[in-house]
Amino acid sequence: MRGAFTAPKVLGGLAIAAVLLGVSGPFQTFEAFALPARLAYWLTICTLTFAAGFFAGTFVEQALERRLSEWPRFMASSLATACAVVATVFLVNLLTTRTAMLGPETMLLLGAYVAVISFAVSTAFKLFGTKPPEANPEARLLSRLPLEKRAPLISLSVQDHYTEVTTTKGTHLVLIRLSDAISEAGEGLQIHRSHWVSLKAIAKVERQSGKVILTTVSGAELPVSRSYLPAIKSAGLLP
Repeated sequence: MRGAFTAPKVLGGLAIAAVLLGVSGPFQTFEAFALPARLAYWLTICTLTFAAGFFAGTFVEQALERRLSEWPRFMASSLATACAVVATVFLVNLLTTRTAMLGPETMLLLGAYVAVISFAVSTAFKLFGTKPPEANPEARLLSRLPLEKRAPLISLSVQDHYTEVTTTKGTHLVLIRLSDAISEAGEGLQIHRSHWVSLKAIAKVERQSGKVILTTVSGAELPVSRSYLPAIKSAGLLP
């Protein structure tokens, strides 16, 4: 939101919208206010509804990120945006005119318009907008660790219902399945049903008494099961 409210294009767009609405005076504002008051009213409406809608839509989008697929999330965030905008308009009208000013039918119509516009804008950004670069997966897993343990990953190991995350600054147990932790861990290899290692943290791989053992940069020795040997060989870590 801070980035949006400091972007010249956003501020210019809000100002232009406020001037156009202030001059045209839709929703009975032409009769209710003189031009200066009307301009001030629509500048307030445009700014507050943009902030409320931006916050509500983004909050719902991120809250449902791992629970719903993208299109249901778009619909939910559009609905949240519409509700926030309508509520903001109602409160501003109540504070400025001591009345809701807009009747129930107009409020419902406004909410429907905002929902459709929000969904259309979200769809346009999804289909034609520039996609932001994907966040480093490793950073997502590290965000689950205490600050003092956040450092380059070394390995992941199953410990009962937890996953032991080892970094260059120590270990920490996280209540997460190993498969989910691996999806957030970046580049690495699963070498056993209970172990994963970062490619950058592999010190050596060798055979010991018929078994394959991988040694990490921290000195830990982890077993490599037969089912994961092809991945080790494909990575050029074992002849």
